[in-house]
Amino acid sequence: MAVIIGAGNVASALAPALETAGLEISQIWSRNPDNAARLASTLKIPAQPIADLSQIRQGEDLYLVSVTDDAIRPIAQRMKGFGGLWAHTSGSVDADVLSDITDTYGVFYPLQTFTRGITVEMSEVPLYIEGSDAASRQSLLEIAGRISRRVSLADSSRRRRLHAAAVFACNFVNYMWSVADDILREEGDDISVLFPLIEETMRKMEATGDPAAVQTGPARRNDKGVMDGHARLLSPEHSELYRTVSEKIINRYHPNERDQL
Repeated sequence: MAVIIGAGNVASALAPALETAGLEISQIWSRNPDNAARLASTLKIPAQPIADLSQIRQGEDLYLVSVTDDAIRPIAQRMKGFGGLWAHTSGSVDADVLSDITDTYGVFYPLQTFTRGITVEMSEVPLYIEGSDAASRQSLLEIAGRISRRVSLADSSRRRRLHAAAVFACNFVNYMWSVADDILREEGDDISVLFPLIEETMRKMEATGDPAAVQTGPARRNDKGVMDGHARLLSPEHSELYRTVSEKIINRYHPNERDQL
């Protein structure tokens, strides 16, 4: 059995995945009891929702901490000396933040974006594992292998780099989509008109494995006339972003032509 500490986006994906993998969830903790109850009710065998860390049962197979990064250490300090196998799901926090709780700890990091209510195919989600010792590492690898076919070991240094890269590839890109949507809505369109373009960009990147090689657009060509026209068309906020990103692209592909836009 497992205890899930947290009831947010990541926990909402991992709890049913663990259950499907054969690890029954006995309890779900959240500061907000309604959130714990909501997630507990989605499982085939409803878990006990709790809002007090002192209610966590001892002797379970896994305690998975899936909370915001800043909340991990306070929970570890509160659970000092509890024992058992503990792991957190953060991409940026060292594994040994859990060392006050137990000698057997690690990281169970899913490299994916999760939004509550949107189903993700967990068998395709890369899971990065770290363990405090060989036994902990092997236990976490075995559990991860029941969920995903993409399981790897990653120490804290590698995991932080993976997380930073993921921010560029996912969070920043999604922000750019929201900016594009804002621009389009000013004339009655929306982001859906760009779906074929986005899909083809992804297809080329996946086909080559080299996003730098398939970069296109006015900045890639250093077409200053087009870029100036776009910048004048946009709002001051969007224009500043357009110019900044364009300059970065120019600097990469035309290092000897760095005239400011």
